[in-house]
Amino acid sequence: MSIIKLLLMSLFILIVAISLYPEWFLLSIGKNLVKQDTLQPADAIVVLAGSFSGNRVREAVSLMQKGYGKFLVFSGVQVYPGVFTHHFMKDYAVQRGLPESQIITQVLKHDRSTIGEAVENLASLRAHGIKSMILVTSGYHTRRSHAVYQRLIASGGNDIKLMVYPAYDPDIPIDGWWKTREGIKQIFLEYFKLVFYSSYELKTV
Repeated sequence: MSIIKLLLMSLFILIVAISLYPEWFLLSIGKNLVKQDTLQPADAIVVLAGSFSGNRVREAVSLMQKGYGKFLVFSGVQVYPGVFTHHFMKDYAVQRGLPESQIITQVLKHDRSTIGEAVENLASLRAHGIKSMILVTSGYHTRRSHAVYQRLIASGGNDIKLMVYPAYDPDIPIDGWWKTREGIKQIFLEYFKLVFYSSYELKTV
């Protein structure tokens, strides 16, 4: 069978599968973005900025309370003069019962992208002598975040052990992302970013 015939047959099967099982196909699109490692206790739990529902902080605090981390790490950006996102994240973590002594915060000074945040987070972890980390972010954001941090750790010659944990995001739920405008927008935007990072931006770090 020629390659063209094989591709056409595969495309036909895909179209039939989508027609017969549309929800299964849509669910697979969402699940493909999720990366989840088997967790072991780590020196720090790093919570990525970008969600304002508190979902990432809640999951991270829960992991801390279960003994999976010694410190919680937040990086923030300015949202109003003198007000930074990590202020809200820290306050919410304290409200959830985490002592301030277990929280490390910093201001993101440069690029606010996932790569920019990763560069500064990893520099902070090295400065604090941290050798292992659990990265917590919304489920749809885990695969790309893992790729970014893994690449930066390798290219920087670091021996930081990386684990990733997906936080359930009520605004972009993996099991029903296609049912909301925000879910559709973020899932397709995430795929665009994943392709862009893989084909271009990750090669620059």
